[in-house]
Amino acid sequence: MSDHRQTSHQHPAGDRLPPRNQHPAGDQHPAGDRLPPRNQDLQRRPRPRKHLMVPGQQRPQNPEPMSLSQVQRWVLSTLAVITIEHLAAGLVIAALFMPADRLDSTIALLVIAALFGMVAVATALLIHRRRPLSPWLLLGTLPAVVGAYLAFLA
Repeated sequence: MSDHRQTSHQHPAGDRLPPRNQHPAGDQHPAGDRLPPRNQDLQRRPRPRKHLMVPGQQRPQNPEPMSLSQVQRWVLSTLAVITIEHLAAGLVIAALFMPADRLDSTIALLVIAALFGMVAVATALLIHRRRPLSPWLLLGTLPAVVGAYLAFLA
């Protein structure tokens, strides 16, 4: 009965295992000398990844943090653009539901939507103290362009 209670902490193969870098037949392991010795396995640490947060280390600070007025400008311009673009999107939806015989109304609503989109972008540029006439104004016409595609080509 005492035989089954005895436990051995050795590997079942005992000392018959070949060294780590040798093949069991006695030849060199196919990986050759590329495998590190066993004592170096414990000393190696993985390199820290610079794009990840490391607990205990401070995050690098931005040399010029945003001031309160900059944050207020961004919030105000975001709200203004979203609100005005919703108006432009509503005009595009109205143009899509116009009867087929009212082509003039559909075109007029799409033109008004493009103008409102351009006003939205110009408003954002003015809030950020930039010139309102810029290539960014073309971005404001995007809802009207999508509406024209849906109304006439789709």
